[in-house]
Amino acid sequence: MLKYLLPLLLLAPLQARGDADDIMAGCIDPFPDIRVVGCTAAIDSGIWEGGDLAWAYNNRAIAYRLMGQWEDALEDFSIAIGLDPENPINWNNRGHAHRVMGAPEKAIVDFDWAIALDPDYRLAHYNRATALAVMGDLVGAVASYSEAIRLAPEDPWGWNDRGLARHRMGDLDAALKDFDAALERAPERVIILNNRANTLCKLGEVDAAIDGWAEAMLHDPAFAAREQEWLTEQGFYDGPLSGAFDTATAAAQRRYAEAGCPGV
Repeated sequence: MLKYLLPLLLLAPLQARGDADDIMAGCIDPFPDIRVVGCTAAIDSGIWEGGDLAWAYNNRAIAYRLMGQWEDALEDFSIAIGLDPENPINWNNRGHAHRVMGAPEKAIVDFDWAIALDPDYRLAHYNRATALAVMGDLVGAVASYSEAIRLAPEDPWGWNDRGLARHRMGDLDAALKDFDAALERAPERVIILNNRANTLCKLGEVDAAIDGWAEAMLHDPAFAAREQEWLTEQGFYDGPLSGAFDTATAAAQRRYAEAGCPGV
């Protein structure tokens, strides 16, 4: 995928190339507000065209995205696609914007284009799966997550998110295997520990579920406080929001598990 990540400078006089290098520095600045200024200068300079100009629009769109300016980001991603429709990154990035902005159907069209251009583009498969899950097409989501896993089996999030989709489908044994695979790759990830415990809870394995929640809480006191707050809202816990796993929290979790794990 490296061929898509950096612009190819146009064949131009040396002075123009130097100017392009100076402008490029601003268009890759890590601070999004500075990057917007730098990329705008690149766009307005007249030095670049085609795929190089598309790169500047794409980078400015990413900066807008980081700033939460999604409409501006979407507009720039669309311009980048018009300038360089053969670059799958442009399609994937616009698809992500569509999904975040509440248009998963449009997102899937963009992800399909990205995958057609590069069938091994793991991120496009992963993002497509996420959009399908948002739409409630869990079978399609599992298939797309599986493709993302095939392309990057060491990434824990493909396994985790496929596990979530399978959990929602009621395929709990398969979900548990996915969470186990995710934890092999990221053994202390609190979110994955919690997801696995939720599935164990639904399987009726109460003690194992409590052990899993306890481990997650021990790794992250902030998660522990959120867990206690959630149990309080559900009517299972009436202790302090201490962020510490204690006997009162374990007892509340047991009551929750014995009630059938509502809400997960």
